[in-house]
Amino acid sequence: TNQGAPVKIIVNDIVVPPYSVHAKPAIKSISDLRGKTIIIGGVKDVTLIYMKAFIASAGLKPSDIDFVYAKSALDRFTALASGGVDAAILNPPSSTRANALGFTNLGDVVQFTKEFPFTVWAANTEWSARNGAALTSFAHCYKAGVKWLYDPANKAAALDILVQAAKTDPNDAIEAYDYLVAKLHIFSKTGALPEEDFAKMAAGLIDIGDLSEPVPPVTRFFDPTFVTAPD
Repeated sequence: TNQGAPVKIIVNDIVVPPYSVHAKPAIKSISDLRGKTIIIGGVKDVTLIYMKAFIASAGLKPSDIDFVYAKSALDRFTALASGGVDAAILNPPSSTRANALGFTNLGDVVQFTKEFPFTVWAANTEWSARNGAALTSFAHCYKAGVKWLYDPANKAAALDILVQAAKTDPNDAIEAYDYLVAKLHIFSKTGALPEEDFAKMAAGLIDIGDLSEPVPPVTRFFDPTFVTAPD
């Protein structure tokens, strides 16, 4: 978008980091990561932004860590389980498997990086100008779906859908629901992108070199028309 592409965010979807950091059993605290090898998603990946905040909580800088990369959480888990790295940033089901194998859970990333957009829905602005009614319906359905998911009465049905649609192991589905939905509440209830959350996202992108100052206004990136339209 900032380079001129006709695309804007229309729904802010996952609004907190769905990750925790797991390490070899001998590593007991975040400060113990100094000089260690940690596997994250990529050189310019949102997991780098998350890990910078995570290690900074213990006074560490990226230069104190040897980062290696794998986009898939399963690949990162495999690297940790095989002893190839000292720590990894993981999400369910890889994180729960790391716990079961006795790796140290150093904590949730969300403790240090809150209200930071993780995934969004976006649309071509030329197409959305011609299909506003469809996008408004989509945004309404998104919000209704999140409201339904957050109702504990629907947990069993939600798990059933996840197992059948994603071919997920039932135990993995339960652990993912308990962590991502019941604990973290990862999905936005409104689909909105508040100014303060946008500012955190922009700061993270500036930090990894994907955005330059001065930062354009949030309206350059986000069209609130569809999530704010009356039901």
